[in-house]
Amino acid sequence: MLLPEALDKTETITVIRLSARREDYGPFDDRLVGDEVGTWDGDQASQALSLIAAIPDGSPARCFIPYWAIRVSRAKDVLFEMSFCYKCSNARMWGPEIPAGDPMKFQGFAADSPAAQDLLERFRACVREQGSLR
Repeated sequence: MLLPEALDKTETITVIRLSARREDYGPFDDRLVGDEVGTWDGDQASQALSLIAAIPDGSPARCFIPYWAIRVSRAKDVLFEMSFCYKCSNARMWGPEIPAGDPMKFQGFAADSPAAQDLLERFRACVREQGSLR
């Protein structure tokens, strides 16, 4: 996947389990409605970004009902946010480091690829560490 050049500024990644209630937000809403379920920093953040960068392009469908998202930050400044729909194989990015009209804003990804499945397992592990997978 294409990622912004701001990666070297990354200090923390917040993992968000998005609300399953579609009425909470629209597919192009720049809000992440859900629960913060984990924080990755240091090596964990670098590994996660490398894993995302390694996810191959895929053939996206059209539903875009994302259940997972990340907020990539430096100190208290959000660099970008990214949501993932594993059903339709689409990812969407927005934020200060993503220029309007940028081709990386919406990307199809191979949701069944080893890298994407590893990322999904890391998302799920954040929830398990909190005690329950919803």
